[in-house]
Amino acid sequence: MNRTSVAALVLLFLAACGTEPPTYELVVATDRFGDGIELYATDLDTTYWEPLVTGEGTPYGPEWSPDGRILSYTAQGDSVRTVFFLEDGQTRQPVQGGAMGAAGGGFSADGRYFLYSSRDGFSAGNILRHDLESGETEQLTQFSDYNATPIFTLDGSAMIHCRQ
Repeated sequence: MNRTSVAALVLLFLAACGTEPPTYELVVATDRFGDGIELYATDLDTTYWEPLVTGEGTPYGPEWSPDGRILSYTAQGDSVRTVFFLEDGQTRQPVQGGAMGAAGGGFSADGRYFLYSSRDGFSAGNILRHDLESGETEQLTQFSDYNATPIFTLDGSAMIHCRQ
């Protein structure tokens, strides 16, 4: 090996060591890659794409926990909408939905609670709060109409949701 080859290898090695991994700033639901709707992490200029949720029934509504460890999303599961958590590369179903499923909402600022909606009938659904520490769930609304997309207020003292 001559000096030019050695110098080229050293420069290539130094360039590889100096390359920082991409910073992912967004989670998007996209059909960009032709396999139906999937969730990907990407950067602001969409140069890098990291698959997060693929091959599941049209995931939507991604929401990060405040500490960034858990990604919640809603997708088809067992023929109804289901809330899933993606944590450390593993997917789990943390909450039970009604007869017609469940859809995600949001995490409390302290990361202890997760709000979601559960549907018992076509036009009936309520808001529930899941305690991530104890695993217990509490129903917060008792309506005969449809309630969905709950989120906590910034100070965590109340929630906002859509009531139809």
